[in-house]
Amino acid sequence: MQPESIHPARCTIWHMTSGSQSSSQLVDTKDALAELMDHLRQAPMVGIDIESNGYYHYYDRTCILTVSTPERDAVVDSLALWDEMHAFGEIFSDPNRLILLHSGTYDVASLKRDFNFEFKQIFDTLLAAQLLGREQLGLAGLVRDYLGIELPKELQRYNWTERPLEPAHLSYVVGDTRYLFILREHLLKEIEDKDLHQELELDCSQLALLPAAHTPEPDPEAFRRIKGMRDLNANHRGALKHLCLFRDQMAAEMDLAPFRVMSNGTLMEMVRRNPQSEDDLSRIRGLNYKVRADHGSDLLKALHDGLKDPQPSRRPRDPDANPSAPRPTVEEREFEKELKAWRREEAMRRGIGVQAVLPTPVLQEFLRSPSPDMQALSAHPRMGKRRVERYGEYLADFARRMAQ
Repeated sequence: MQPESIHPARCTIWHMTSGSQSSSQLVDTKDALAELMDHLRQAPMVGIDIESNGYYHYYDRTCILTVSTPERDAVVDSLALWDEMHAFGEIFSDPNRLILLHSGTYDVASLKRDFNFEFKQIFDTLLAAQLLGREQLGLAGLVRDYLGIELPKELQRYNWTERPLEPAHLSYVVGDTRYLFILREHLLKEIEDKDLHQELELDCSQLALLPAAHTPEPDPEAFRRIKGMRDLNANHRGALKHLCLFRDQMAAEMDLAPFRVMSNGTLMEMVRRNPQSEDDLSRIRGLNYKVRADHGSDLLKALHDGLKDPQPSRRPRDPDANPSAPRPTVEEREFEKELKAWRREEAMRRGIGVQAVLPTPVLQEFLRSPSPDMQALSAHPRMGKRRVERYGEYLADFARRMAQ
């Protein structure tokens, strides 16, 4: 099936900056943006997706905003139009317009961080597929399963700060938005057949309320995510911590992804070989010459300071956490297994996903504070009336058994 058979109006699409015919629209001038906004204001549904530079840079930024309507696609160069991007605020915050995304958590949080947008009405095709218990949750898998179309993957790791944007780049990114409309139709029919409309509405509402992404900063505990950390002794873990923190500080100053300054493997080799001089550093595999030349003495200092700062194998307890919170008892763990087994069996019986029966955050919160009060269950923002009608009595009885 060709894209034109889904959206016939796209047989002729124009390049908005030059007027030449192209496979998609590049919006990189104020005039082109103004023309696009006139079109979007008339659209009851708009599909969106972003491309960012987090794989290459320390400070993640929205480099491209792709927008589609059932009639046309546009690729907005948000780097070129950064100070004009606020124009999309009225589109996203209009309660009468539906914004379509796939796996929109990153997109929503990033757009809120970069441009302070608000979202009112969202339809996330991943959330719908998850509620339905679809085996394929990625956009490429859903488009293939429902539409018989293979989306390209070759630019998944492309550096979207690079300019100019070529026709191949534009064609690639619109694949993430142009099929959302017909995909929504397929998913929505199944959602209605399974009586999951309210559950989807609740999940999408929570996505719209997601807070803005945080601006990154060096994390003193990031070393714990490095493979092999637990195999080190306490002093070597301290050295790894200090080296990792120093690398992250360098990455922030250079605005590079940390692994592009030094790989985790290079950090581990420094810890294991314990170099004593800058000449010794030259024997460390993967250590960039410029990094060694400009920061060699600081690297050695971080390494040796860390050896005097032994670290436990497990992350220290969060000081803001409740210090008296007890560990789950054997009985409580058994209750958790039972509740998860019930959720799994109910999902299989209805032919839906486990999240449609009881979202994991609700399940965990219920286990921490089980309540037989139906009104309290109904008040939870992720529960919903339909779930309470179906499962309220079971959960209330479950809570009473836990309390015995």
